[in-house]
Amino acid sequence: MTRSEMLAMIGGKITLKPSGDFLDYFSFKLRETESGNLIATQQDRCRVVTRKGLVIIPEGFEHDGASIPRLAQKIAGDPFDFDYLREAACHDLLYRKGLMYDFSRAVSDKIFEDLMWNSGVPKWKIIPFYSAVRIGGGSSYKKREGLTL
Repeated sequence: MTRSEMLAMIGGKITLKPSGDFLDYFSFKLRETESGNLIATQQDRCRVVTRKGLVIIPEGFEHDGASIPRLAQKIAGDPFDFDYLREAACHDLLYRKGLMYDFSRAVSDKIFEDLMWNSGVPKWKIIPFYSAVRIGGGSSYKKREGLTL
């Protein structure tokens, strides 16, 4: 999906069918910030089965898609690509609330990788995405340790 197609969906509810480890429909609305970034707001709760148990992405949870550097987006895809958007939202939740679930950063990253494998994300995307969160995600996890939802 192109960025212009994504922008055309702003304000409308977008729903992805359950698949892989996602037990519920994944419904969200997009909005554009003043700086031009997109934010997705979860419209319904979504239950996710993980290696550590059930995780619930709550209604109202806001996420910014996959954290893909702008230069890498031409190869990896848009941060809101439906191939990995659900997985990225769950990973964002775990980085914000991992301590509530008693998940370390390493476990949160491994769950992200598991979700991508189980949802059929192409292997050529999974390996660099997982490597990127392992290498560059530490500062994001630490910043969010005290954050509440």
